[in-house]
Amino acid sequence: MDTLYRYARKGRIHGMKVGKAWRFLDGDVEEFLQRQRYPVKKHTLKATLLPDVTGSATKQAGVHSAATSAGGEACYADVEAASNLLADSLLSHGVAPGDRVLILLSNSLEFVVGCFAAWKAGAVLVPENPAIKDEELRHVLQDCAPQALILDREVAERLEAQHCGLDGVRVVYIKNRTFTLSGLDAVRVESLDAVLETKGGSKVLRIDRSSPEHFAAPILSA
Repeated sequence: MDTLYRYARKGRIHGMKVGKAWRFLDGDVEEFLQRQRYPVKKHTLKATLLPDVTGSATKQAGVHSAATSAGGEACYADVEAASNLLADSLLSHGVAPGDRVLILLSNSLEFVVGCFAAWKAGAVLVPENPAIKDEELRHVLQDCAPQALILDREVAERLEAQHCGLDGVRVVYIKNRTFTLSGLDAVRVESLDAVLETKGGSKVLRIDRSSPEHFAAPILSA
């Protein structure tokens, strides 16, 4: 109301002054609001799909930091290259568009890469806390029926101990893999670290393994 009073005193809105107060009809207010509306320029916004975010960002600022963690840092080009490698691996193991990829990784650069890899493969991303209880994990596995798993080593060890059923799973990627899951003859088990290597054997993500990765801060933008 203070704004209307101020404009009324300047004669920019019609009203009736009664003593020290102003009275405005609905038509007066509507007319005033119509005059305050300024033409807005229409901008055509180009839609960007999640799988394309890293690609477009790499072209614009490939060497700029895209994600950081206590264990390392990755630029846009790193995330683009690593997620492409993992997406290619998912597709080569039969993961098809619409399939579910369950990710149980701590906050890390690999988690960011895993998300974009799943999207690039056309899969449905199912992220879960790696600290999930065993009973809840069994429920998630039964409910979403994933075709691929991307796991921290500790989660893989828990699955190994439980002999948890992984019906329908085509491939399991284990971060810092040091063992092979038993009883999974029909399931391909891969080292996530090995997948994220170039043909020359160099790591795409430059990670300091001696530093604990308590957090990851993605700063990706389209």
